[in-house]
Amino acid sequence: MNKNLFFRNKIFISFALILILVAIIAFYHFSFLDKSLFTGQPVVGHLPPQTAIFPTTHEYPFFAEATQSSSSGPTQFSFGQCDNLACTSFSSTPIDNVTNGQYISAVNAVRLHNGLRFMVYAMNPIGLNIIKVATCNNSACTAPTYATIVSSSSHYFTQPVVAIGADGNPVIAYFEEEFVGGQYTSLIKFVQCTTSTCTTHGPINYVDTTYVSTYYAHLSLAVEGNGAPVIAYTFVAPNISFANLKLAVCNNPPSCTSWYTKQFDNHWNSGSYPQIAILPSGFPALAHSTWNGALGQLLYIQCSDYLCQNPYNTAVLASGYANNNYRYGYISSIVGPDGNFIVAYRNLEANNQLSVTKCTTPSCSSVTISPIGTNSGYETGIAIGFDGNPIITTKSSNLQNYTQPIIIHCPTSDCSGSLDITPLNVQSPNIQPRAIGVAQ
Repeated sequence: MNKNLFFRNKIFISFALILILVAIIAFYHFSFLDKSLFTGQPVVGHLPPQTAIFPTTHEYPFFAEATQSSSSGPTQFSFGQCDNLACTSFSSTPIDNVTNGQYISAVNAVRLHNGLRFMVYAMNPIGLNIIKVATCNNSACTAPTYATIVSSSSHYFTQPVVAIGADGNPVIAYFEEEFVGGQYTSLIKFVQCTTSTCTTHGPINYVDTTYVSTYYAHLSLAVEGNGAPVIAYTFVAPNISFANLKLAVCNNPPSCTSWYTKQFDNHWNSGSYPQIAILPSGFPALAHSTWNGALGQLLYIQCSDYLCQNPYNTAVLASGYANNNYRYGYISSIVGPDGNFIVAYRNLEANNQLSVTKCTTPSCSSVTISPIGTNSGYETGIAIGFDGNPIITTKSSNLQNYTQPIIIHCPTSDCSGSLDITPLNVQSPNIQPRAIGVAQ
């Protein structure tokens, strides 16, 4: 009897030890998950998200914006750190500026894996065109580290976008615009930072050329689950009057000296305001605006491989009459904690209404659309808060009567319900916002 009791106790103790070991392994596994917040599409200039890893710590959003006190006044670039999830209060720090009549634009921001806030922007001081980055070394960003990626007095650089590379360092893409022989051409360039501050980086590599001004062309950048950077952009062939969506995937990361390209659609105008988000599979998903002269659509593409070569799923996220332009613009996108696509955009034909479309399935076979406010939706940026709900930045002249940038915290995953809306008047009450963005 005592021997049986001894063996029963021994079995019980062994089982308890196994449970303790499993608990220890689980603790370490989840403790070492990437604690950077899901950066998502961020930002103006459309910061793309990384694979959907959500935070294990409660960190608040931050934003970057470039503003003017008047239409001809100096432009100030500022960093803002929210004091709470809804960003109903925040602190701000000036980062950079240019003189009257010059511009800072296409601001993008991302939180790196090491927790640093990283910002990239285009600036045009007198006689120069520059792509520049600033990395915050503290929470207030009072002493950032600056680096110039490219500078020229004869070439025009614009729309820089940033994502986090497989090594945790930033990767950047941008347009280099030229006007040769009466034809605008916009070269897509890519650079891999070799440090988190991008004070050193690899060579600047050529990706592709689109034969149109950057006034009409847009691009978006993300990093796929296999570590390959991927760029979506508006493509116009030489001497052709309509645009298409095109995708470029790096063939040999991290150097990315070679790119695979794929063109979607070739029968009507498409590829306007393209956006990439990375699905839980690691494959890209895209949103872009199309127009055939009468019908405007916001379309979704769900890739089933890294190159989007295999049959891919398409869906209509929004559709409606469009008189003389693309109906849906200023798109930003992200993948939510449920693995489904979310997109914020401006609806031109609905009095410039800011709207959010959320897919309820991975294929976007069904969606919910939440109209938010008219005369808004310019330069949208989107991120996901630690509550799993979207946070959006935009320019607005109607929401709460603010002719300035605002930040919106959604109470639900599809942005239905009562919203938290905060003006980001970091320069003056009546600023002219040029570019804004949000990141987590």
